[in-house]
Amino acid sequence: MKEHYGSQKANIAYQKDLRRHRVDAKRGRILSSAATAFAALSLAGCGNYLDPPGYCAAQNRVLSDDELLRLAVLRELDQIDIDGSEGSISNFLSSNPNCCRVNRDPASRTLLDVLTRNHYFEVELNFPVKADRQQRFGKYYHVYVSILPCGTVAGSQGIGTDRLESASAK
Repeated sequence: MKEHYGSQKANIAYQKDLRRHRVDAKRGRILSSAATAFAALSLAGCGNYLDPPGYCAAQNRVLSDDELLRLAVLRELDQIDIDGSEGSISNFLSSNPNCCRVNRDPASRTLLDVLTRNHYFEVELNFPVKADRQQRFGKYYHVYVSILPCGTVAGSQGIGTDRLESASAK
């Protein structure tokens, strides 16, 4: 009778060990699957991290400062006293050398923007306002225009001022 009790005790211990090994094996498979999924996602996203900040994959390039300035001027065309032609934009930029600045890494970007590679450029413009708009905005306008890597204008935020300021030095 004593032997039987001993073997039953051994059998219970064996069953517990067997369950523990099954749980450990299942945990190992789950961890292995999670590690494989993480590695696959990391490699898939790696291509994006190898591109320079502000790279436009659709155009296979990074926009120049001149292109960004022109896009920003076009965005604010209703405030600036020019007709919007290439010549008038070139004339505006050359006549106002301190009006504008391109910031390729704006401070307004959040940590989430950086981690998700949600990049945009910020173009600062300072210029005299059209005569018919001066009563509403003031004599001058100071605006920040956000532009995405492929040239889409994401938005702008500006304020009317009483004096013409130079674009901030970076």
